[in-house]
Amino acid sequence: MRVSGLIMLVGLIPLAALPAVAGSVSFSLNMTGEYKIVPVNDGGPILARAELQPLAGTIAPFGQAQATFTSGSTPTMTFTLGNGMTITASIVATVGANPSQPTTINGTITGGIGVFQGASGTFTATLTPTQAGAGPTSIPVVLTGSGTLNAPKAPSGLNVLPSVLRFDIANGSVSPASQSLMLDNEGLDAEAFQVSVTTASGGNWLSASPGSGSVAAAQTLAIAVTGDPAPGKTALKPGVYVGTVTVTYAAVSVSIKAYLIIGGLGANLLLSETGLTFQGGEGGYPSHSTNIQVENVGVGDLTGLTAKTSVTGPGANWLHAAITPIPGNPQVSTVAISVSQLPANAGTYYGRVDFSLPQTLRKA
Repeated sequence: MRVSGLIMLVGLIPLAALPAVAGSVSFSLNMTGEYKIVPVNDGGPILARAELQPLAGTIAPFGQAQATFTSGSTPTMTFTLGNGMTITASIVATVGANPSQPTTINGTITGGIGVFQGASGTFTATLTPTQAGAGPTSIPVVLTGSGTLNAPKAPSGLNVLPSVLRFDIANGSVSPASQSLMLDNEGLDAEAFQVSVTTASGGNWLSASPGSGSVAAAQTLAIAVTGDPAPGKTALKPGVYVGTVTVTYAAVSVSIKAYLIIGGLGANLLLSETGLTFQGGEGGYPSHSTNIQVENVGVGDLTGLTAKTSVTGPGANWLHAAITPIPGNPQVSTVAISVSQLPANAGTYYGRVDFSLPQTLRKA
């Protein structure tokens, strides 16, 4: 039985590293927010100042985003997309005589996280106050503009996560179970896709929706995959049923195994932990590994147990798993989960450990 067993949280972006393909894209900004009017009580001629609050809206073609402004000797704007990827730019603002007048912003893109690591480019935008809704403590604003971005490390294609799907159904139950298959576009162009399903036995118990569509640049889309223990209103007998979900885009096909397990026959892996978090300095190493236990509470022992690790985003696999059997107890093993050198950029990164016992798989 192949069991998808443990998702490790290490620090943000959504399996296999895609090849880096430099690309350029034009983008446009359409966001809203507000100035917060803050009193100044320093005895000088200025009685109040306007502080720009975080903006929210869209960056086409990347979708929903937020923008934050940081003042200082080199003012910056950071745009954060819905999946956590960021674009950072230094800016020069030409402000009006007062907060009620438009401000012109010229930005120089200096990098980012995820697809936008090492990015460059420029944009021009206008921050326009609106009188509708203005009051003594705040003034609504609209940010519009456009620019061009070059991402030298942007991969092309889709990451498909996870690498295996498992549906556990109690004996006698006729209620379908669903899981999400994530399509992560780490490129700068929209990726059209199609999804198909097949089953080796048991009839048409496996389905996926939507069956086709498009994932916008630097965005993630969820496919709902369902395992039905009673296809055609006829309940399946207890056992293990095997199917395949195939995601096709461009000239690439990615196949994901799906297991419908009815009645808990065969091996049944139980994990002492289903999530872990490691913390480390930028580009550094976490201070220790963490041990978990894997137990087969079903039929058989753990002979042949394997652990396969995978991580999201481009770059080397930084997640590792080492299995140590427990003498005298073939149903239990200890697994040391550790992290090698973290990615260079600060952020949150996801990894996954899949445990499998292929020799115990029984096809119904």
